[in-house]
Amino acid sequence: MHRSLPTGFRLDHPPFAALAGTLLLALQWLSVSPARADAEIWSRTDEFVRLEQQDDSGAPPNDHPVQLEAGEVGTMLSALQVGFEDEEDPVLVFSREEVAVLGKAIAEGLARAEPDQDVTFSTIGSHKTGHLLGRQMVNTGRVFYRDGKLNAVFGEVHGEYRKKNVYGQRTEDFRPRLDASRTTPPDAEWRLEETAGAERYAAGGRERPDWVLLAPDAAPSMTEAPPASKAAVAREEPAPAATPQPAPRQARSAEERLAELKKLRDQDLIPEELYGAKVQEILDTEAAPPSAGVEDRLRALKDLRQKGLIPEETYRSRLEAIVDEL
Repeated sequence: MHRSLPTGFRLDHPPFAALAGTLLLALQWLSVSPARADAEIWSRTDEFVRLEQQDDSGAPPNDHPVQLEAGEVGTMLSALQVGFEDEEDPVLVFSREEVAVLGKAIAEGLARAEPDQDVTFSTIGSHKTGHLLGRQMVNTGRVFYRDGKLNAVFGEVHGEYRKKNVYGQRTEDFRPRLDASRTTPPDAEWRLEETAGAERYAAGGRERPDWVLLAPDAAPSMTEAPPASKAAVAREEPAPAATPQPAPRQARSAEERLAELKKLRDQDLIPEELYGAKVQEILDTEAAPPSAGVEDRLRALKDLRQKGLIPEETYRSRLEAIVDEL
């Protein structure tokens, strides 16, 4: 049955005409705008790799999408070094675990990115800081490919990590992490080093301490670290020639190292604080790699707990972190 419009209702009335025009523009925009790629590439507690809009509207478009092998990206990242004002030698930017995650995730992001998108990341790695004990530190940045080179711009390098305890209570400052910027370098006491396959970006005749250009074909092998980086990983004076050297870390499993550490703690040869921090370092770098499934990582964690190799508090904290990924 035909229904007539209410008395006084006109489509050309200003409010309805404006609404109709807005709807028409929206439909036209949807018909010509391409679908955006998913933003998130990889994430877990306090860490992520994602696609984001370029941070500078005047920046030239990237050469995206681009196909790079995960191993190739990992090789370039693994050789990156940074110098700190209070450190004599440069150190590696990323830990082995970070490289394993970022190599794959960034390669996937570059293959999915559009010309006006960057791959951004925020990761946490265990790094040595002037003594034998490793600390959890934050790296943030953005990556994009242009003119045959991978651009890596950093916001934080080895920044303070704000973690939470097993009950979710904040135990450190959860200040926002610093984003990398094309236009404004961070006010930081560090500078990325130029190495084989990596050169600092220069703008207006001035080098950027936070921005490097990486050439895929010129990057050194991941198994052949330059001499400076080998010294940097240790961050300690070499032992005298007559002093017996400890067995290489690669020769012992995480379980063996945890058992040895527990033995030293039980004999009161190391303080409780150092013991707990070292347990965290071993778990972060060598136990149950992030590529393993959640079930495998939970089983490995449970096995270490049943053998009494990790403290109960550490077990519950790691358990919560893994379950949070679900």
